[in-house]
Amino acid sequence: MAQFAPMLDRRLLPWLAALALLLGLAGAAQAHPHVWIDATVNLVFKDKKVEAMNVTWVFDEAYSAATIADFGKHQKGKMDKAELAGLVGESTKSLAHYSFFTYVQVDGVRHRTDAVEDFTAEVKGGRLIYRFTVPVAPAADPARQRFEFLLFDETYYVFVGLVEKGKAITTSGDAPELCTDSRKQDLTTPLYFGYDYPTIVRVSCQ
Repeated sequence: MAQFAPMLDRRLLPWLAALALLLGLAGAAQAHPHVWIDATVNLVFKDKKVEAMNVTWVFDEAYSAATIADFGKHQKGKMDKAELAGLVGESTKSLAHYSFFTYVQVDGVRHRTDAVEDFTAEVKGGRLIYRFTVPVAPAADPARQRFEFLLFDETYYVFVGLVEKGKAITTSGDAPELCTDSRKQDLTTPLYFGYDYPTIVRVSCQ
């Protein structure tokens, strides 16, 4: 298979407080992205239908360093299991207000992500990494339905970008033998007063 952003309310997103202080944000006027995420997606198939999306985020070095410094109190530059668990708890609660930056679209109908499963965090090579699973319910059949998804922060504080085409999207389970993906800008969803638009990814299978 071809392998496959916003200012956040800091009261709702305490996990971004360290970065906001680091950058000296003055207020609402500075809405362009201050956090960058490299994302990959694994589509989980069952009975030839997409039943879940395994999403991985790798945060940029500056945000990673700020978060590790803010939450990693016991050992400089690192976070232990308890500290990671605390970060996961705060992030899960906060990101729910922003659909976990993940939207599933089936036959043109867009669905927000209100809850995810198996949310984990780790630090690897100095980078903060989040992993979580987005259920697709009911399961979607990309051979008969128009299955699409978008990754974006509606406030344009965080930029979520799929890594280069050919490496961003994979499949697992009993996926059809031939699946392809295509990308285009979603011009119906302007970000930051039309400064940018999210990417919509369509997955088609035969």
